Amino acid sequence: MGFAPVRVGVVWILTTLWIVPSHAEWILDQQKEARVWVQTANPRRTVIWSGGHNTSGEANAKGTLQIFFDAKLVATYQGVMQNGRMDGLVTASYHKTQQKYVGEIAGWEENGLGTMWFSNGEMKKGLWRAGQFMEAIEFDAEVQKQPAQVGVAVSNVETSIKNEVTSLPASVEHAGSEKQASSAASPEAGNSISKTAGGQSLEELLGGEKTGLTDSKAETRQIWENLLNALGENKFPQASEFASQLDSTRDFVEPYQRTFTSILLEMLAPRGHPASSGDKRFSEPLLVISKSKEEIEQCRLHIGTLNAKRPAILKRIANNQTGGRIGGIFVKELATEIAGSNIKNAERELDEIDKGVAGLQKNIAAAQEQIIESEQAIIRLRNESHASVSDMADKFREKVFSFLVQMKEGGKFRAVGLLTNAYIRNVAEDEVMAKIAQECVNNLKRQAKALAIAEAAVKPVKEALQKEIYWTAKSELARASEMIKQRVSDQLQLDFIKAEISPVMSDVESKLKEALKKRDIILDFAERDAREGSRKLEEFCTLHPDYPDAERDRLRVSDYRQQQLQGRLDRRLTAIEQVVSNDPGEAKIMIKRLVADETDPDEVSIVKAKVAALESRVWERQVGLIQARLNEAHSYLTRYNAAYAQSIVSGREPPHSMPLRTDNLEHARGIVSGVAGEIDLLLKEEMPNVIRAKLVGIVANSNTTLTQMDITLGAHTTLVRLIYVVGLGGLAVLIFGVIWRIRKSRSLKIGDSVP
Repeated sequence: MGFAPVRVGVVWILTTLWIVPSHAEWILDQQKEARVWVQTANPRRTVIWSGGHNTSGEANAKGTLQIFFDAKLVATYQGVMQNGRMDGLVTASYHKTQQKYVGEIAGWEENGLGTMWFSNGEMKKGLWRAGQFMEAIEFDAEVQKQPAQVGVAVSNVETSIKNEVTSLPASVEHAGSEKQASSAASPEAGNSISKTAGGQSLEELLGGEKTGLTDSKAETRQIWENLLNALGENKFPQASEFASQLDSTRDFVEPYQRTFTSILLEMLAPRGHPASSGDKRFSEPLLVISKSKEEIEQCRLHIGTLNAKRPAILKRIANNQTGGRIGGIFVKELATEIAGSNIKNAERELDEIDKGVAGLQKNIAAAQEQIIESEQAIIRLRNESHASVSDMADKFREKVFSFLVQMKEGGKFRAVGLLTNAYIRNVAEDEVMAKIAQECVNNLKRQAKALAIAEAAVKPVKEALQKEIYWTAKSELARASEMIKQRVSDQLQLDFIKAEISPVMSDVESKLKEALKKRDIILDFAERDAREGSRKLEEFCTLHPDYPDAERDRLRVSDYRQQQLQGRLDRRLTAIEQVVSNDPGEAKIMIKRLVADETDPDEVSIVKAKVAALESRVWERQVGLIQARLNEAHSYLTRYNAAYAQSIVSGREPPHSMPLRTDNLEHARGIVSGVAGEIDLLLKEEMPNVIRAKLVGIVANSNTTLTQMDITLGAHTTLVRLIYVVGLGGLAVLIFGVIWRIRKSRSLKIGDSVP
């Protein structure tokens, strides 16, 4: 058993080396299945890579690399991987020493221009060599991005495209893309330029430059953007798939995309041979290479799975060794036997893993031999047709170069940079093309700055449009345009900004035109119905609180209302005047209805002022009618007895002798009594004080007259009763005398006849 730990250690070292058989300094990232090159391999070191990998399984493109030692995070690198290596500009954090480095590295050591921040607050900025600070040098961060040779230029093209363009919308090189504002503007937004999401206002951004945008079909635009993103991350197999999708649909937004896709598909065909020209001799070795690489990847994955079991098994062995020694103190034989059995089982598991790894390793070696043989076959075929291949390569380069120049002149900077990068990485390095790409990257920076300026300019405008304060939007747009015109001199950036702002400007003009059309409809309606038109105008002004001519239009509609009210009043007042003479009571009812129909307080006051004089006329007419009825009553009194009528008018005592007939007197009394009752009802209504005084006087005189006539009628009734009594008494005496005479006459006759 004493040999077991040594044997286990040897096995662990061998299996660690077997993880990547081709090189001892490669680490396999378990999450992304990508290989990362490090200076010194150590089984206790593990890595996690956030980016992608190339067809060989090597970490590639931009991402974040985390390095762990005994499962503890010790370092983090942010930068661009190229074939498993991260050389060039990075941002590194060393967690154990709490240091941070931003600058250039080579072989995982500080190498070039960079800045290091230490835990004690110290900072060193300057030139570094092999991890050692050489001398302090002041430098601009942009210097680190300048290429020194073609290979570095390609890296910088790729890095710049990712860094400078990731915030741009889909197909940034086209005009008119949509960017919706996400935050609502306050009603006062029209008086200030709002800030962008990054916190920079238009004034801050205009310290320098500007850009452009696109409209396209949604599905095609998404595939196109996926294609560009894949190229930017050096994920060429995925890029080839997206290009094939575009090529199969033939649904291109712009003509240049068709040529771009066609060239890219030809470019991404297996390089180093004319397979893209349809030479079938290459099909078999290419198929063998593809299948062999797949087999290698599967074997490496399986090896990684098997090796992942080793730590747990080794831990079990160590635990049993420790447990056996401790247990042996108490139950020596039993503890030693159990621990030994467990260790043997664990060692058998390690043997099985060793055998599995060895078998997989043999498969990898066989597959690599097949790849070598197939590549040699391809080389032989390529040599056989070297002249034709060289000619094809020259023609293809000329074709690509011509297309790149056309795209560059058309402002398709992002596409130029990405296609150039794909050419250099998949076909051949080309310094001229790298320079074109670098120029396009510089233009992309200008374009990105222009887009930021345009976004800051249109953001408050879009917010105003959402709140339907269109005149504020127009004012904001004019203000931003004037500011851009004064501060931006770069014509390229001016073109980009114009392309971005133009759709928003058109939208503002369209919204203003639509709002003014609604305003005109409301004013036309107000000419026919000012009351309803005024309500609609207020709704319009509430919806658009920044409408500048609101007060002018309100006065205009108010004039319409007064004119329409005057017209209605004139018609109804004329109708009332026609009935005043004959029926003042009906005229009063019509006046009340006229006032009640006007619900607006201002209109009610105007109506009341208009009908005040007419109401006075109505009351005067009603008093006149009452006076006429009293005159009629006086005429009946005169017929009854002129002296009596005169005494009633003058208030003197009536004469003593009166006619016996009282029908005229009773008729006069009925008229006066009716007038008094009517006046009592009228006094309950609102009326001018002068009219009320007249009616009070009339009703007082009427009551006095009624009292006098009641006295006269009472006396006449008493006299008539007396006459009736006297007449009846005289009649009774006459009848009695007659009867007496008759009886007396009969008595005399009887006396004469008695002897």
